[in-house]
Amino acid sequence: MKSLFFASFVMLFLTHTIQGQTKTVKGVTYSVSPQRRLNLFPDSIRLEFPDQKSLVVFEMSALNKDLDIISQFPDSLRGWVQVIRKSTSDLKSPCYVEIRVAEDGQTAMVVRRPDKIETNVTVNHQVITELLPPGWRINVKGKGYKVLVYAQEFDGLTAVSNLSFEMPVTEIKQSIELNPLGRKSLKGRFIVKDGRVQYSDLKRSIATDFIMGRASAGLGYLADRFYPELNVDILLRLGGRYNRYNQSINFSYNNLFFTERGADGSYKTNINSFVNVSWNKNLNYKGENPQWIGFGAGYLIQNRGSYFKGNTVKFFITKYVGNVMISPEMYLTDDLKSSLLGIKFNYTF
Repeated sequence: MKSLFFASFVMLFLTHTIQGQTKTVKGVTYSVSPQRRLNLFPDSIRLEFPDQKSLVVFEMSALNKDLDIISQFPDSLRGWVQVIRKSTSDLKSPCYVEIRVAEDGQTAMVVRRPDKIETNVTVNHQVITELLPPGWRINVKGKGYKVLVYAQEFDGLTAVSNLSFEMPVTEIKQSIELNPLGRKSLKGRFIVKDGRVQYSDLKRSIATDFIMGRASAGLGYLADRFYPELNVDILLRLGGRYNRYNQSINFSYNNLFFTERGADGSYKTNINSFVNVSWNKNLNYKGENPQWIGFGAGYLIQNRGSYFKGNTVKFFITKYVGNVMISPEMYLTDDLKSSLLGIKFNYTF
C-alpha cells in the first residue's frame, strides 16, 4: 500500500507538464482545459498632447511598482529621437520604429518605412471615437510594459520628448495611495495642454470571481479494492489582475459505492458519503490554460458497511489534467486511530 501511495505522488507531478496541451481533430484545435484570455498588461495610461498632435499610451503589468517608467520616459524618448534623426534623411515621411529594451538597459531599434499609408479609425457603436492620420509610430517593449508613441509629424516626437510627465504621474500616485489597486487594474486618460493637465479620468476594473456547480464521476482504490464514485461540487474561483483565475475553493459532496457479496450470494452496494472542502492554486502564471493543484479535507457523514469505523476524516491532494483529477488520499478512521491510503481518478463533466 505504501508503494501505491508513493506511485500516486510520482504520477501527480509527472502529469504537471500535460496540462494545457491541445489536440487537433480534422483541422480544428481543441484545448485540453477551458481557456480564459490572459492579459499580462492590465494597467493602461493614455497621455494626449493636442498641441503636439501626439499621444503616448502605456500598458503595464504592475503600474503601482513601475510609475518611474512613465516619469522617466521623456528622457528615454529624447535619446531615441536623436538616434532616429541620424538614421534617416527624410523626416517628412512617417516611419514605424520598434524598440526592445533589455533588463540591463540596452536597446535594439528597427526603423522602417510602412508599406502603405494607413489612417487608424476607432469606431464605437457606429460613432468615430478616434481618428489617427498617417504619422510616426514608436512601439517600445520592455520587461513589464509596452508603450506606443504616436506623432503626426516628427517634430511632435521631439516636442513630447521635451515635456514632463510628472503631473499625470503625481495624480496616479495619489490615487493609488488613497485606494491601493490590489486585484484591480487601472485605466487612465489625461489630456495635457498648455503645460497642464486639462482633463483626467482614472477608472478601476475589478477582478471577476466565478461561482459554478459541476458533477464528476470516477474510480478509486482503497483498502485493496476498487470502487466507483459520484460527486457534486460547488466552486468559487477567485480572479486576479491578469484576467486569470488564481485560486479556487471547492466544496464537494462525495459518494463512494462499495459492493460486497452476502452470505446468500447476493450483492449489496453500500454508499459512504463525505463532505469535503479544498483549496487549489493555479500554477500557470504566464499561460491561458490553468494548472490546478491543491489540497483538502473531508468528513464522513454517511457510514454503510464495515469499511470505516467511528469518526472518519480524510486528507487529499488534487491535481487536474484537463477534465481529469488525480487525487492521492489518506483516511483516518476508527475515531482517527487507524489509517488507510488510496488514490482516485475523477472525470469532470
